[in-house]
Amino acid sequence: MSGSDILSNSASKTESPTVTNRTSPLVTIFSLPKPFIDSSIERIQSNAIRSWRLLGPQVDVVLLGGDSGISEFASTNGLKHDGGIRCNEFGTPILSDAFSRVRQLSSAPFLMYCNADVILRGNIEEIVNQLRVDSRFRRFLVLGRRIDFPLSRLVDWDDSDDQASVDLDGRRFGKKGPVVCKEYFLFPRDMFLDIPEFAVGRGNWDNWMVANAKANGIPVINTSQKITALHQTHDYSHVKGSRLKCYVTGAEAISNQRMAGGRNVIRGSSADWRMTESGIRPIPLSWANPEFWLDLPKFLGMLIRMPWQR
Repeated sequence: MSGSDILSNSASKTESPTVTNRTSPLVTIFSLPKPFIDSSIERIQSNAIRSWRLLGPQVDVVLLGGDSGISEFASTNGLKHDGGIRCNEFGTPILSDAFSRVRQLSSAPFLMYCNADVILRGNIEEIVNQLRVDSRFRRFLVLGRRIDFPLSRLVDWDDSDDQASVDLDGRRFGKKGPVVCKEYFLFPRDMFLDIPEFAVGRGNWDNWMVANAKANGIPVINTSQKITALHQTHDYSHVKGSRLKCYVTGAEAISNQRMAGGRNVIRGSSADWRMTESGIRPIPLSWANPEFWLDLPKFLGMLIRMPWQR
């Protein structure tokens, strides 16, 4: 894909989505939740999505997809929703359509994709405002490393004590996930306007996002020290076959790999900048992807476990 593709004209608009909130936020977080088909998935997604509303008054949330329970959850929680996302022959939502539709739903200058099982803790507005005044980052792609976190209860995000309890438990019981696992992307809305028709929730598309940004000279910034991404651990009963099939060997993962021009595992797993409390600094030797190589044992361990994770 050429350097101009990342900023090319958006696909033509499709059907008008339903809008339940007409504010003009600074950042719109969007996600494609799984069907709310059992109590475990409902709890995990409720914990995650409701946490996003605490990220700042200028942050809003858009849910995409027509699967069971998504519209009802959005309505109950006062969120924007569009159920008309295009799907592939397997019934999996297509990422390019999701990116296109969120721009119809929101005029926010910055967009953030996040997986619907990830609790986010931090101040997104502060991060965006720090980037937008820095001339080095007219365009950027923000990502962060996740924390794998076992959470088996419903969080009351209206209770400050419960919020503090989650933060404490995350520090005590959470473990850093493999660096290859990317749970969110934050970027200006005029980026990624023309992307391949990747299947959501399957392998290789997230690596493409990072590798494509780097290929086009766009800074990739790790904000793990500013945003805590608590990935609630779960099984993979929502997909047919094992986790390995979902992300590596299955037809959709292979199709994503073909559209991405490869797996891009090494280059697509690490940033070249890091945001800390003291500022935004380049990562030494980022061209060699040191974070990936240092994390290689964890990555290999994940691959070994994949065939048995269902």
